[in-house]
Amino acid sequence: MAENKKSFLLYCDLIHTVEKLPKSKAGELFLHILNYVNDNNPTTEDLLIQVTFEPIKQQLKRDLVKWDEIRGKRSEAGKISANKRKQKQQMSTSVESVQQTSTNPTVTVNDTVNVSVNVNDKKDNKIPFDVFWNTYDKKVGKPKCEPKWNKLPEETQLEILKHLELYKESQPDKQYRKNPEVYLNNKSWNDEIIIRDNGNGSHKQKDITGIRKFTESDPKVEGFTYE
Repeated sequence: MAENKKSFLLYCDLIHTVEKLPKSKAGELFLHILNYVNDNNPTTEDLLIQVTFEPIKQQLKRDLVKWDEIRGKRSEAGKISANKRKQKQQMSTSVESVQQTSTNPTVTVNDTVNVSVNVNDKKDNKIPFDVFWNTYDKKVGKPKCEPKWNKLPEETQLEILKHLELYKESQPDKQYRKNPEVYLNNKSWNDEIIIRDNGNGSHKQKDITGIRKFTESDPKVEGFTYE
């Protein structure tokens, strides 16, 4: 397991394998899994446990790679947010300094207007387009997408990054995802996400409200919910 990772996923369809095992073997398999995710490097001479555990082990490794990628994106977004707050604080200090040190009323008005324009210009420094581009991971039509992304308010950009996690889960094959320009034009981040349940072939609906409930140990990102 990765450092500071306190949980892991077991998928529902595992029951089709486990229910065919004797109860004693099922318990031994579960104990073997727990030892593995706690980095105890378990070994067994039991061929049945070896064969049953191998696909579970490979799935755990794939989930760990995905978790590392998401954690990296959260860290990048957290750094961007921290830099934005620092820049806003610096600009606010500059405005106050100009207003307090100016002795000519006319100059005070002009200086204040000039500084205010600079502050508004800084508001355009939102989440970089490359964060969206790399997260969406269907690199089609970049010249048209970039200006559309840059015109969106920061709050909407954060909402899109939340939505993309489930959207990509519902369409893991990128060739079936909408082109990013279509996604932005249609405001698809407001669409309902429906993910196929591999267990019984039915569909289940997922509401994006409240997704990405990070823990206190995760990097802080404005606009996300923490537990």
